[in-house]
Amino acid sequence: MSEQVREAPTDREAERSPRDGSSSRPLVAALATALAAGATLRLYRTHEQILTGDELHTVFGAVTRPVAEILRTWTYYGADYCVPLTALFRGWMDLGFALDEMAMRAPVLLAGLALVLVVPWLLRRELGDAATGVLAWLLATSPLLVLYSRIIRSYLPMVLLAMVAVLAFLRWWRSGSRPAGVAYAVCAPLAVYFHLGAAPLVATPFAFAAVELLADRRDWRRRLGRLVALGASSVVMLALWLWPAHQSLLDLFGLHGGGESPGLRVWWDIVRLQAGTTSVLLCLAMLAAMVRGGWLLWQRDRATARYWGSLALGHLLGLLLLSPNKMEHLVVGNRYLLPLLPLGLALVALGVVEPLRTGRLSVRAQWSAAALLWVALFATGPFATRDFHQSAFVHARPFLTFVHPGNRVDERDLPAFYASLVDAEDENPGPIVEAPWLNLGYHPFDAYQKWHGRPVLAASTDPNLWDERLRLRNMVKPTANELLASPAHHVVVHRDIAVEERRVHTSDSEQEGRLLGIPKLWKMLRRGGTILPQRLREEWGPPDYADADIAVWDLERIRAGRRL
Repeated sequence: MSEQVREAPTDREAERSPRDGSSSRPLVAALATALAAGATLRLYRTHEQILTGDELHTVFGAVTRPVAEILRTWTYYGADYCVPLTALFRGWMDLGFALDEMAMRAPVLLAGLALVLVVPWLLRRELGDAATGVLAWLLATSPLLVLYSRIIRSYLPMVLLAMVAVLAFLRWWRSGSRPAGVAYAVCAPLAVYFHLGAAPLVATPFAFAAVELLADRRDWRRRLGRLVALGASSVVMLALWLWPAHQSLLDLFGLHGGGESPGLRVWWDIVRLQAGTTSVLLCLAMLAAMVRGGWLLWQRDRATARYWGSLALGHLLGLLLLSPNKMEHLVVGNRYLLPLLPLGLALVALGVVEPLRTGRLSVRAQWSAAALLWVALFATGPFATRDFHQSAFVHARPFLTFVHPGNRVDERDLPAFYASLVDAEDENPGPIVEAPWLNLGYHPFDAYQKWHGRPVLAASTDPNLWDERLRLRNMVKPTANELLASPAHHVVVHRDIAVEERRVHTSDSEQEGRLLGIPKLWKMLRRGGTILPQRLREEWGPPDYADADIAVWDLERIRAGRRL
């Protein structure tokens, strides 16, 4: 492949990348409105979400370990807690900042918003302005990209860095652009530093370049030398990041191998999640648009099409060879494939808007078709559901696998207290504090909230979450004074949450294993469900409602009584 930089674009390139400022105005408008839509979805009720699941690995690591230890340790008791995020949060704490949920979500939110602008802009030359604008909207409103932009985890920063790296590599390989080479050498190691799952994707470009060298031997010595130099500089950069934690990484590889390949049903569910819709027909339409976009890219620029195809193939093969732990589970397998989602959406955008170039559809008809696609995706995705608008557990695994029903409880199994709230006509219903709370024991709280619709706070029994350097707005310390100082209307104490867990129909594929395999968790919750009611009864008297499962105190009644 010739590396000479063409001095003037071809007619097709000129069509795709107009230089006239006026012709760029629609694209600027599309990017700006997409950014606004993306920010709205990423911020909507995010401040009400209770920290759950893997988010807490990062929080616990930041609270319990100094920065030096964080940099040397890749996991928090075997779980990858994202070293750069954890070190950042601990650094903020050491500087005297008290962190709430939104402060800790801010870096990931910013990465998710940057993705909406950066990736379309980098692909403008390959896609053209119309498809670039559509891509920005798809990235801004993709359910997976939105949800993972709201969670205190490494996935969105990793996706952003990996995309910049692989797109910069192709530009460097074609033109010899030094800034593009530097961008790869910096972003590829950082992507792996945020999450090891990025490694297959960012390594694949070297395999692609090696194949091209074998196919085109012209000036091969110089081109090979450049390739080796970039690879060496990237490896050195990666080693600088990883070396402090190398022993921990070796231990991690021993613990986290042996995952299985997802079954056909899981692969199909991953496709639906990535498409962002529960509709089978719309998912198939998205696949058809992606295939058409790939064909059009092949006709337009075969080198780029081969490169994108190699990225997808290399990442998939790399994951299957590495066999990450629990990859056979839907939520895990899906997030390992997140780095490929922006390229898939780019092909969808190209497949949707390309008729403009052939003259078969007017500009108005084309944008109408793109708008219709977006409306259909939104209407059949998770953001149109009641759960998204009222749940405090949107960031938990059952909602992340939104093609399944999540957490549900039959009406006959709903405690009478929650049933009494369903039709209650309170103008300003206060939150409900659910107690006791420990991570992974939230499924009934989520299922009950789907019935009563009130805001929910959690009374955590984990002392790490009471640390004075944290100011968590959705967590309450389970003491009488702290509960009364909260904005809650009721506190509900669950005597044995494991009993209620077994009544919940959940799409969390690991919950049954937790019920059987983590007796310590349920023992601690059962102990809290016994001790806390005794203490509250001593402070406040008998509960306002009680049955075999729960005891409920009306905090407004108690506050009013104390004011008298």
